[in-house]
Amino acid sequence: MGYTVFMKEDFNGHTAGKLVTLDYVEAHQAENQRKGVIVGGVDEIERQITEAVDRYKREYKAMTESNDPVYKVEGVIDYYTEKMRAKLEEEVGRLTDHWKGVYGGMKEAATAEAARLRHYITESERESAKQHATKIVNALKFGGDTSVLAEAIRLAPRMTNGQKLVLMDEMGRIEGAAGGKHDAMLRSLYAELSSVITDDHVPIKIVEALGNWSVDSAYRILRLTHRTYKHISSNVHSGRRPTSAISL
Repeated sequence: MGYTVFMKEDFNGHTAGKLVTLDYVEAHQAENQRKGVIVGGVDEIERQITEAVDRYKREYKAMTESNDPVYKVEGVIDYYTEKMRAKLEEEVGRLTDHWKGVYGGMKEAATAEAARLRHYITESERESAKQHATKIVNALKFGGDTSVLAEAIRLAPRMTNGQKLVLMDEMGRIEGAAGGKHDAMLRSLYAELSSVITDDHVPIKIVEALGNWSVDSAYRILRLTHRTYKHISSNVHSGRRPTSAISL
């Protein structure tokens, strides 16, 4: 069984600020060394969805390979497959809805904490950091110019804690402008900024990361690859992005 871990710092090739899936040993090593935090509530829901998907595939395989004459009658396998599919989709829907409720509770608590921490960030810090972010985004998006990103990395150690926190909130926008490029520079910038993260900030960062996390990936893969879904639209019930992220 894998464990969902939020990386507070780079660890064993895993990037700080990201959610990753680790095995038991590595997950607990990361947590014991204070490099990461095991996120509760996610893995159990993922496990239940994966088990439901695996059960569906096993039952379908057993039915198609059975020597029972009943399954040789035209239309019988299709009939039972439809019933199995409806049962699976109901279960996945129930579990993803449950996940949205769990996430909602986490977000509510993190929002309250963010409101408390927000009092410590001045308007000048906020405005300055957002200007830095916009400058980086425009340079990357419209010209591919990394010099502005390099400048931000150089300036980051001298930024105030408030500026660092706000600029961290802008990292998603910056990464989007980078278009999958300049990963090393983005990691360097995040590493410089993340020095300001305290235990108070971690729940907020976890909730932000979970906003892009899918608990139903096994079901999504099934719909894309299994023969019983070939004729069905790929528009699936999704556990991804149950709500928007939180900003300081």
